[in-house]
Amino acid sequence: MLPKRLCNLALVGLSLSIMLGVTAVLGFLSASADEPIGAGSDAVVLVEAVQVSQPVPAVHKLPRVAIGAIPPSGVHLVSPRDDVVQRQLRDQGVIPADATSEQVQMAVDSWYRGFAKKSSAWVSPQVRESALRREADLADPGVSLQAIQPVTATVLVMAVDFGASETIEASVVGASGQCVTQSDTINGPLEGKIPHPAPQDNNTVWYSPTLTTDPTYYGNLVFGYAGVGRVRYDLTDPDDGQPGINLSGRTVQDYYDHVAGPGNVIITGTVVWWTRRRG
Repeated sequence: MLPKRLCNLALVGLSLSIMLGVTAVLGFLSASADEPIGAGSDAVVLVEAVQVSQPVPAVHKLPRVAIGAIPPSGVHLVSPRDDVVQRQLRDQGVIPADATSEQVQMAVDSWYRGFAKKSSAWVSPQVRESALRREADLADPGVSLQAIQPVTATVLVMAVDFGASETIEASVVGASGQCVTQSDTINGPLEGKIPHPAPQDNNTVWYSPTLTTDPTYYGNLVFGYAGVGRVRYDLTDPDDGQPGINLSGRTVQDYYDHVAGPGNVIITGTVVWWTRRRG
């Protein structure tokens, strides 16, 4: 079995958070495989040509702005802590002064159930009303296309080295059929110490340690359209038959061009080199 193409960028030891008013943070980048196809098989895709009777109208673009300059879409309800809920319920007289711990917990649980009804499917009733109204407006055939708002996202690419040990405990079913606690200690991984995938593993992307010593290597995964070229030379690219899976052009910028339209999201930023996480 060979992967059709290792082309979808994923996050490994990396977080990409583009938040309003703050800078996004990036760590490691990796790639994951599409569904594999059988070795030697031919995949045929039939595409039906559709004739458009009328030209698609052009959409006006607004001047480009930083992504942090865009206001929030609505009020986002955040669940408060238990002590905050208890204090509010006591101030309102819902929880009497002589209430038992069981009565306090019942009152708090009841409050959270009511809160969940406000924000389980929508962040707030106001946002729900606004979204439904907008959906109805856009369904009107007389509504013209709205202008696109291009944005620039400034991100920080950070290669993180995991220098600490972490013990994880989980409940598993033992040989006796009883539930037991199992502990696993994870060390690292450190930069350049991640082992090469096993021969039967054709899904894991692996970057040579000789390449990841250069900060521009990870920068090429994010900015522009260069990409990192070929990886996993123990595999054969199913598209061109050459050794190594070709990831040229597979970048974060290329991804946003596909999902948002070329030029609508521009990724810029800086690479901060190896930072060790110790705890």
